[in-house]
Amino acid sequence: MPHRRIQESITAAREAGARLRLGPELEIPGYGCEDHFLEDDTTRHSWEVLALLLKEGWTKDLLCDFGMPVLHAGAHAPRRMRPARDVRPVAPCHGAACSRDA
Repeated sequence: MPHRRIQESITAAREAGARLRLGPELEIPGYGCEDHFLEDDTTRHSWEVLALLLKEGWTKDLLCDFGMPVLHAGAHAPRRMRPARDVRPVAPCHGAACSRDA
């Protein structure tokens, strides 16, 4: 199941102390979806996986960026999804003042 590898990636990001986790462009359906990218079922399933990740709390206290297809104005397009549910705000960081420990 594609969400298992996403969960493993989120776990690794947490263990590394990350506050932002970026996934690849078509992370949720997988790059191998090829012609299936244009099918409504692929888009619907991607939304179901995203909903499951949110419902199970995988994005709690971690800003996650997921790639998945979205149907907009009748066309399928790859999009970045950054759900902000249960995420604490991160203070802005500028220049030399930036550090992982800040």
